[in-house]
Amino acid sequence: MPHSTQQYLQAAIDLAYKNVDEGGSPFGSVIVRKQKIIAQAVNEIHLCGDLTAHAEFLAIKQASQALGSHDLSDCVVYASGQPCPFCLGTMALYGIKSAFYAYSGTQWREVAPARNYAPVDSVWLNPSDSAPLYNYWKQRQALV
Repeated sequence: MPHSTQQYLQAAIDLAYKNVDEGGSPFGSVIVRKQKIIAQAVNEIHLCGDLTAHAEFLAIKQASQALGSHDLSDCVVYASGQPCPFCLGTMALYGIKSAFYAYSGTQWREVAPARNYAPVDSVWLNPSDSAPLYNYWKQRQALV
């Protein structure tokens, strides 16, 4: 069982190599809590076609389920590749404060096909009902 930053990082890299051998991309991640790996995952896009099936995201979901909590603030993420904005956002949602990665996004872009992400226009259409949905939620929470 690894007990150092380099060993945990190597565990993520080893997962990534195995994933490449199985037809996937070179992304693996482990989640560590109190010097113990509590979750590990690889990028599974090639298996399920789900573009959100990133290694870090899947490992975080697995860790949350294992701990029965959305609070992963005492966990650390180790990833073979630099986490993307989606995975960083997921880490923030779960309270994860630190992550280590082996290979940079720049290194990935040197060998991977270029992706052109379309800009997303997000427009607030303020309903004239003074946010009753949110007020309804707040009232329901008071009953729980």
